[in-house]
Amino acid sequence: MQESQSVEKFLKEKTTETFSPVINEHIGMLRNFVYRIVLNEHDADDIVQEAFITAYNKAGSFKGKSKFSTWLCRIACNRSLTMMRAGRKTIVTDGEDCPEMRDASTSNTPDKPMISNETQSRVMTAVSMLPEHLRAAITLIAIDEKEPDEAAYILGCNKATLYWRIHKARKILGKELGDLT
Repeated sequence: MQESQSVEKFLKEKTTETFSPVINEHIGMLRNFVYRIVLNEHDADDIVQEAFITAYNKAGSFKGKSKFSTWLCRIACNRSLTMMRAGRKTIVTDGEDCPEMRDASTSNTPDKPMISNETQSRVMTAVSMLPEHLRAAITLIAIDEKEPDEAAYILGCNKATLYWRIHKARKILGKELGDLT
């Protein structure tokens, strides 16, 4: 796998100085990904921090069979699901403090259609009601646009299971949001 220069340098040297550019390179992507699973800015920040600490501490176990960013997402996904299973409630926010949600609701470019606050709130509420394993699957495929192989790796399941989870999530969301289409 072709990695960025900062990732290659960190994997070679494994120092805090070489890890800082890796954090800067991946923090936005990782925070967006985690936020879309846990739907809470504070929890997302905590999980991202824990994921980076784990990645730093376990860098020696990274085998290079996937991209570093995929491995990082898997760590963050596991942390997210563990937190949610431990009973911490997700608090659905209006996205005002979350740049990725604010950008989605105010942008009028073709790749980011304008979404009303009411619609955004309904979608976020419906997604937050999904069981965490379905929420993670639909987030990876439909929102983050990951390839099925990569999404299955991040979730630690096979592709058939991933496809079933996406189907189930879409079915539930279709019932909840059917009038939006």
